[in-house]
Amino acid sequence: MKTRILIATICFLVYGTCFAQDIPEQTRQNFDTHFFNGMKEKMQGNTKEAVNEFKKALHIIPTQANANFQLSTVLFAERKGTEAEIYAEKAYQLEKTNDWYAQNLLDIYKYNRNYAAAELFLADRYKTSKNPDFLYELSFIQLQNNAPKKAIKSLNQLEKKVGVSEDITKQKEQIYLQLNKLPAAIRELEKLIAKFPQNQQYRGALADLYLSNGKEKEAISIYNSILKVEPQNSYAAFALSDYYKLKNEKDSCFHYLKKGLEGNGNIKSKLSAFTSIIPSNFFGEKQNTFCDFLADVLIQTNPENAGPYLIKGDLQLESRKPDKAREFYLKASEQNDGGLIAWEQILQCDQLMADYKLILEDAKKTNELFPTYALGYYHSAFASIQLKAYNDAITVIQMGIEFAEESNLRSQMYAMMGDAANYAKRYGLSDSAYTYSLETDPSNAYALNNYAYYLSLREENLDLADSLSKRSMILDPENASYADTYGWILYQKKEYESALVYIEKSLEKAPNNAEVNEHLGDVLFKLGKTQEAKNAWKKAKDLGADSVELLKKLKQ
Repeated sequence: MKTRILIATICFLVYGTCFAQDIPEQTRQNFDTHFFNGMKEKMQGNTKEAVNEFKKALHIIPTQANANFQLSTVLFAERKGTEAEIYAEKAYQLEKTNDWYAQNLLDIYKYNRNYAAAELFLADRYKTSKNPDFLYELSFIQLQNNAPKKAIKSLNQLEKKVGVSEDITKQKEQIYLQLNKLPAAIRELEKLIAKFPQNQQYRGALADLYLSNGKEKEAISIYNSILKVEPQNSYAAFALSDYYKLKNEKDSCFHYLKKGLEGNGNIKSKLSAFTSIIPSNFFGEKQNTFCDFLADVLIQTNPENAGPYLIKGDLQLESRKPDKAREFYLKASEQNDGGLIAWEQILQCDQLMADYKLILEDAKKTNELFPTYALGYYHSAFASIQLKAYNDAITVIQMGIEFAEESNLRSQMYAMMGDAANYAKRYGLSDSAYTYSLETDPSNAYALNNYAYYLSLREENLDLADSLSKRSMILDPENASYADTYGWILYQKKEYESALVYIEKSLEKAPNNAEVNEHLGDVLFKLGKTQEAKNAWKKAKDLGADSVELLKKLKQ
């Protein structure tokens, strides 16, 4: 008895309705077996088995609503829309009051693009329930079925029931515009404005409609009337600014742009309006002055947002004032939304100022705040090398290289490790680092050149150095340093005539390189051209070379 009561309860909960009393007990049990097997297979994701079980259940009792519904959902999930529709319709017809069945059928109609059936279905649902939501849904289906006039009729019917609203009005406006009925679209917005006279957004929408359809006079009048009521309305001010920009009226454009930045608009709209004018050079010779002034306005009205400080920094950077730009980027970094971009710009300013101590300091802060940002470690290592802290550079690269997901950055970090290890006289580590760099990115010309050059300085593995250097020149034939490297390798191989050719090629591209001029002197000396060698060494000294070896060569 307890078992039968439990089964009856489950049947009621799962089936939704009880079986007819005249269904034999054995029939019901057979149905239960296949139905519950179907539910189990469905829950386990075994769709083929679930379909088979549900179909077996329906073969026993074809009029069971929930079995039809469950089968349709499995078929629908498998994108078998046509077959799913058959069973969804059966489930709905058997139990029209079930909202789950109804929504499932509507979703399948939409998927199958059976808009005619969907329209009849929704019309029937509204007729039965008088729920206005069905009218709104019906209007969308009618639009999909290329029946805009019927959609307008449904929306009008909906408006009578719920009153004038923004959603209904905007939908009707778009339909009328598609039908090229501008006056009707205007009337819809005017009706919305009359219902909500205090809402300036709706008046702005009407002005936009006028402006986009060539009725400039009407549009400008509305925008100005909005500003009389709400002087801080950024939307109207920006609309007027854009209008006068198109008319090339610079003073009016500037006036309304400033007014919009001072207004009550959100920061996103302000940044969008301002950044659209920065690269345009619209204000001519006053462009930088005006943009700088407007950036100050934006900072004054939105002091707790990073965006204005970032823009101000960019403007200072464009004016080649990296020290001033850095100040604004630092302020941006202090805001909650400053994020990584502010620190990226700070590091860029440090690089432009070639202030290696500052780079190191700011890179360390960046690494603390954003420990997975690989470029922070790259900048830190670069600064450490410039400050001759070579082992520090190696350590920081080892810490950060795992975060370099892009192969070119990873390759460059390995190459930088190779540089640092070479300076630290850790030649084994240096060679390994360059090898890893080139395994990661075989086209890294920088790694090819430096590896080759440092091998040549050590007079080790010159054939490998020769091969590496040739590859670097193929990748970047205009690089003066790469030609010098190859020339110096040939010098170490005692091929002085050939070495002279490449070193002179390097000097053609960069005649004032002190190191290359010293190399020229060395080659000329080996060729017996003592006076020319002396002249080259002297030029190297005048250009800033002051090594003990150079001074010794000049003296001797």
